Amino acid sequence: MKLEIVSIESLAVVGDTGVLIGKAIFNGGGCVFRATVIDNDLLGRHDKFGLQVTTPSGAIIPDLTFDPITLTSGNILVPHQLGNNTALK
Repeated sequence: MKLEIVSIESLAVVGDTGVLIGKAIFNGGGCVFRATVIDNDLLGRHDKFGLQVTTPSGAIIPDLTFDPITLTSGNILVPHQLGNNTALK
């Protein structure tokens, strides 16, 4: 199974959560993806990643869709707003 990201259309950051929405290709056909990343810990111990992939008509592709799960390794860093400046924690 291969999901190829073609473009990122939008990025939203609220608190410790980032959501990326874009276009992808799966099994030769176009689809839309929504990736959710959650920065729960400065060291990455409780960070989460989730994915939803849909067909152009909006039908969910179950094999590629899952609620955010805790990562076993790695570290997600979500930028946080500090006044008018954006900084990585």
